[in-house]
Amino acid sequence: CGDGGVVVQDVSEFGDEEIVGWITRTKFIENFNKNQECKVGDIMDKNFSRIPPSSTVLAAELKLKNVGTFSLPIIAIHFGKEIPMGYLTLDDIKDIKKKYLNGSN
Repeated sequence: CGDGGVVVQDVSEFGDEEIVGWITRTKFIENFNKNQECKVGDIMDKNFSRIPPSSTVLAAELKLKNVGTFSLPIIAIHFGKEIPMGYLTLDDIKDIKKKYLNGSN
């Protein structure tokens, strides 16, 4: 993935859309070396290299609302290995929209 980012994907039973975006290479390696999971907020806050595409944020929001589940698991694919990165909730999506999608509801 460009810019040394790691693509984060939804791999739950509800679909396989790419959801969140990218985290920076250094942040990822730091977490990977400490063998800790990133929290969703780490991915979406100031530490990531790209803004999530609005279409994927909205797709994730629709899926969460339609399926009526609380959260979707997100997974980083790193050199073919899947690493759990936490969960995406509607609150997280609200925060992303506030920060990056001009506060639309």
